[in-house]
Amino acid sequence: MSGGQKRTRDGRVILRVDPATLRPLFDSFETHLEEYPSYAEKLTFVKELIEWFQECCRRPTPVISVSATDFDTIKTAVDAVEVIYDRHSEKHVWQLRENDDLSDGQLSPWADTCITEIKSSPYFQLTDTETTCRTILDVVFCDRLKRRNDHESERCLNWLPEVTLSVKSKLHNSVIQGTVDRCLAYGNSNAALQAALIVMEAKIQLIIYLAAIQDSRKESEKTNCSVFGLVTDSEEYRFAYLDETRKLFVSDTYLWVTKKAKIIRWIDKILRDSIEACSSQDTCEDYITTMHTYRTHLNRGYQFAGIDESQVVEGEDLRSYRVIKRGPYGEIVEELETDEVE
Repeated sequence: MSGGQKRTRDGRVILRVDPATLRPLFDSFETHLEEYPSYAEKLTFVKELIEWFQECCRRPTPVISVSATDFDTIKTAVDAVEVIYDRHSEKHVWQLRENDDLSDGQLSPWADTCITEIKSSPYFQLTDTETTCRTILDVVFCDRLKRRNDHESERCLNWLPEVTLSVKSKLHNSVIQGTVDRCLAYGNSNAALQAALIVMEAKIQLIIYLAAIQDSRKESEKTNCSVFGLVTDSEEYRFAYLDETRKLFVSDTYLWVTKKAKIIRWIDKILRDSIEACSSQDTCEDYITTMHTYRTHLNRGYQFAGIDESQVVEGEDLRSYRVIKRGPYGEIVEELETDEVE
């Protein structure tokens, strides 16, 4: 019969079964019935079979799990987690604004020396690239976090290696699982994805990991569900930002050998903005409020393609907003409305 499969009124497909494929099943059923001599025993057998079948129907469908590494192109990764991103479009360009808000871009002497020695050492020339990359990232972020001199962050934040993440994919009707190289997060549990601030990865799978953290933050009803990311092999650095609408913004690629100061400024900026957006109740100021206020704050420090420049610095102080004070693990401890920006 032409015209495609028949469907019920609610859209479900009516499955067509070849009667010949059911013949062995009926033969097996009749064979089992013959094992029960009395009619009552046959009825009991049929009743138990029906109850077993009904129980099977009530059981949840097993969740199919796939590996994040199965998605080895940007297109497949973006589609799998419904991220809005076109690598060929200027609408996803993300740039750092050059202003007085930036750091000096200088590593501490100990960190600079350490990285230089690692990169130039003949003993590391044959070392696995990812292993060396992780070591250098540990040094860089240890230095930058220490330079912040934020004692509350030191108490609550953790630099977690090889964090297991998972995200549901409607397209593939499955759960995508993987392990991200490094993750900066509040708390010490790998399960607390809603408390993750920045994720570092050397591969395309960063897109999937950003989506996983965003979904976790949304499920936990976090006010701010945007996530920062970094793709690097310790030689090339590229920064990413997944906003609250699931749109991905990506920076240019920077070479460590020629743009080290620029890379450090980027890292310092996203560290500060991510930490302050989810800061605890005792740290520095009472930070980021409604998404409008937070996005205005970001617009002052970054240039997002497609954002009206007039929205960057005008109008935000005229709006009332809700201040959210959070505890060390992101929980809300106080909310208040204000019409003034401190």
